[in-house]
Amino acid sequence: MIRALQDDDNSEYRRALIAVPIAMMIVGTALYGMAHSTGVRRLPKAIPAPALTLSTRQAGPEAVAHPPIPPDARYFESAHYGLHSTADPDISMLILGRAERARDELARLLPIQEGPRMQMRLARDQVEFQKWFPRRRWAEGLYLRPVSYAYADAQEQRPDQWLIHESVHQVLREQTPFHPPRWIEEGFASYIASATVTEDHWALGNLDPHTYPTWWFIGTDPEFWTPQSANYWPRNGMIPISVLIGHVDGPPHNQSFNSYYVSSMLLVHYLMHGEQGRHRAAFLRYLQSPGTPADFEQRVGRLGVIQAQWEQALPAQLAMGYRVE
Repeated sequence: MIRALQDDDNSEYRRALIAVPIAMMIVGTALYGMAHSTGVRRLPKAIPAPALTLSTRQAGPEAVAHPPIPPDARYFESAHYGLHSTADPDISMLILGRAERARDELARLLPIQEGPRMQMRLARDQVEFQKWFPRRRWAEGLYLRPVSYAYADAQEQRPDQWLIHESVHQVLREQTPFHPPRWIEEGFASYIASATVTEDHWALGNLDPHTYPTWWFIGTDPEFWTPQSANYWPRNGMIPISVLIGHVDGPPHNQSFNSYYVSSMLLVHYLMHGEQGRHRAAFLRYLQSPGTPADFEQRVGRLGVIQAQWEQALPAQLAMGYRVE
């Protein structure tokens, strides 16, 4: 059920909570595929959002600060999230509903603890988002505890993808005790956010070609990904498991940015679905471990063996467009 409240008057707000027009619920559900048992509410500006204790995060040479909430932002709520948004209200509710669905998918994979409503902020476009984080102009989204930030481009077929990616980081950091290695966590977040989404189904494993980093590799020649050595693969090609789990150093991130995101997502995809899901249970146990190379070998398998299996499976998976159903 979707509840969208537009009147800024508190008395109207209280009356609306008693009887929300049925037509709004039907139209909202039909247009945006957001029928969800938790519901989504757009709250009037007179209803204050919860206060947050904000910090800065050290990322490189300078700290990253939380930007102020824009004065024209609307506040939305769902069961597990609160969202300040300057984006189109209907797009905002769509994205918030999908964040709830993504969390549901995570809860089917990992034990998640209930906690305070997690906070998000959504910019109306990339230009506004870059004004929020002028030193992170390369970023499409950012999780800065305790807030996930992203923008919504209404022209994109998947305007939800950036905030969904950040929400996976947020759930892992705020509602689980798990802290996977950086690139395993990035790959897992991309795997969740890149799933094909329909009105009634979140198809994990079926990668949507309109999402990053899927759009970067779909349609490329499988020969491009062929390993050239036992240590690591060519620049702009794949990054090996030993690098992704932090066992050895790999190419500089700023020189192989797309390769890290593609490789980490496709590794997660292989461990979740490759060889009829042979490694799925072991990989999910690994996500709940400290995440060391020894943890990987103990739970999933020897690095060299899994690397060879992944390499062998990769061309066929690329040829299928990474669809599992």
